[in-house]
Amino acid sequence: MRWAWREPGGSSSSSSEAPALPVGTSVLSTAVVDPNPQREADGVPLQVEYRERLSAAGKLPSRPDRRERGSSDRELLAGRLVDRALRPLLAPGHLYDTQVWCQVLSADGSIDPEVVAINAASAALLLAGNVPFSHPIGAVRAAERGKHVLINPSVAAGAEPAVSLSLTFAGSMTKATAIEATAKQVSNAAFIKAMRHASTATGPLIRAQLALAAAAGGSSSSRTAEADALRAFDMLQSRVMRQQLLQGGCRVDGRQPQQLRPISCQAGPLSRCVHGSGLFSRGETQSLATATVGHDRDLGQVETLFSRAGSSSSRLYLHYAFPPFSVGELGKAGQPNRREIGHGNLARSSLLGLMPAEDDFPFSVRVTADTLSSSGSSSMAAVCAGSLALRAAGIEDHHGDMDFKVAGTAQGITAVQLDTKLPGVDLSLLAAALQPAAAARQQLLAAMAAAAGIYEAGLDPEQAPQAGGLQIMKELVPRLIGPQAPQAGGLQIMKELVSCLIGPQIMKQLVPRLVGPQGSTLLDIEEACSASLIVDDTGAVTIYAPTQLQYEHAVAAVEEVEGRGLQAGHIYRVKVLRVVDFGAYVALPNGLPALLHISELSHSKIKEVREVVTEGDELDVLCKGRNAKGFVRLSHKDLLKNPEGGGSGLGAAEAAASAMAAAAAGSGGSRGGSSSSSGSGDRAGGSGLRKGGGHPRALTWQPPRQKQQQQQQQQDE
Repeated sequence: MRWAWREPGGSSSSSSEAPALPVGTSVLSTAVVDPNPQREADGVPLQVEYRERLSAAGKLPSRPDRRERGSSDRELLAGRLVDRALRPLLAPGHLYDTQVWCQVLSADGSIDPEVVAINAASAALLLAGNVPFSHPIGAVRAAERGKHVLINPSVAAGAEPAVSLSLTFAGSMTKATAIEATAKQVSNAAFIKAMRHASTATGPLIRAQLALAAAAGGSSSSRTAEADALRAFDMLQSRVMRQQLLQGGCRVDGRQPQQLRPISCQAGPLSRCVHGSGLFSRGETQSLATATVGHDRDLGQVETLFSRAGSSSSRLYLHYAFPPFSVGELGKAGQPNRREIGHGNLARSSLLGLMPAEDDFPFSVRVTADTLSSSGSSSMAAVCAGSLALRAAGIEDHHGDMDFKVAGTAQGITAVQLDTKLPGVDLSLLAAALQPAAAARQQLLAAMAAAAGIYEAGLDPEQAPQAGGLQIMKELVPRLIGPQAPQAGGLQIMKELVSCLIGPQIMKQLVPRLVGPQGSTLLDIEEACSASLIVDDTGAVTIYAPTQLQYEHAVAAVEEVEGRGLQAGHIYRVKVLRVVDFGAYVALPNGLPALLHISELSHSKIKEVREVVTEGDELDVLCKGRNAKGFVRLSHKDLLKNPEGGGSGLGAAEAAASAMAAAAAGSGGSRGGSSSSSGSGDRAGGSGLRKGGGHPRALTWQPPRQKQQQQQQQQDE
């Protein structure tokens, strides 16, 4: 990694300092200090801003004005990480507003810009002579793939499925100031190994910053003495607490070092109209979480430096809220702040590794975690409550020195976050903290498992969200979708499309059925079944429904629209819509058009179709199943006497039985030789817990409420 420093007259000449990293990924970082002290400042008045422009990756924003919107969650989270890495190195007595600005200038994916930004920001503060910045730090990204630890992998390499641990480390070769990690249930030993590799890699970065400061002629801050004096009382309070804990073995509330606050858990405390809910309490901290299950159409689309066009952000969203009443304060509702977004991201990272594979669980999930009361570590309470909510639909004080949060399962770690007020925490202390954290985690998991078990014992699997699908003939996709409404232009396009498939005369008669008085057939099905349907051009229909019954209603409705109710061996009364040289198009009982071929009109040879049938005629036909392309095969002659046979032809019963046997033989007996035995499978396979599998109960589709009323009427009779 090469360093560059602003030359006189170069960019950002009004800033205190502005170092950059002009590699494939370049970040400009500036540090500006207000000359007037803020005597009433609460803590170090440090503000970090992180900005990414899509131009850094050669992209245009999709907005009409080609501007980026307000700060994205990624930018807020990156700025928060830079802040947490640097803040412990500023003397608490520093009362001058300080702003660090990090601007991504170029990003080629060779390294994550937020890692570069921490190094650049550290150098900016080091070069600013009026900031009591104790010493520079380095930052790297470490990824474990197999048995190897990669340092600063590319963005693509760090996101590979084979990567089991991704860790961002900020600090020195012996101490850490900030850690962010996501993992797939890795062991303590694997985490310690990656952390030590990362800390070793910071050495060259720190030495480069010191060399840069020496070349620039940097001097120590004159404000350091003032800051140290103001810091004395705060240090005294922290020292007393530390001695009481380390020497007396007792916390300020009387608990032992590894003793947890009282814990209570409840899975499903809310009504079943909420897909999943969980309530978790630890001491005076309490979090209520809900889990809402949607489908992949609900996934948000995001634009980042490294996202592909149209790519979705995640299957799991976790929104954390910290309302003012949770700490007994007044306030008003507003947009989530950086702290709430950061805590939500940590909780999401903790749970993301436990999401089932998409093939087994084709849903998107939103978890909302509301802090009802807080007396420390509400983000970890959100993780526990969120886990309970997912399964229902699976550490802390002001004067403390370190906030080391470890989330995971019985098998291993899923997320780690380190915040500290000290100018670095020894790696040996962090490694030692993992074992008691694992022991405490086991206690939490046991309590949560007990609460979830009680809830799941009374759970009806058929009331869980369902997903699946079926295949219809692609020619019938326009019929299923229909126009959103008979708007100007849209209906005409629909007419022309279907007319190309079945002819203008038939189109004229089918328009009312296709459109309907209330809009599209698809929307009617979604409303009646409380389901969501996604149809693509190939005829694949994906269905998401809140319950098994509603899923089955939706499947039956789609099959009814396609005409799968027509069964081989059954006789139907049809009406002739249009006569052509090769036969006649007829309207089936469900309104679908079908071709009655000239060879199936009579036992005798026909020269002109109109000699037998004309438009408007009604006649009986025998359904003989479907051909290889899925089209319905009809016959009229099989129901007629054969004059050349020397007697009566097959009767209706014999003809029906023969047609059923032929259809069964041709389809391999699929679904009893019914008319839906087309070449494509009826439903997406899979053995997921909440994915529709197998064919639903055979039924004629009706809106659920109408069917219930009919059943009640039959019982009354």
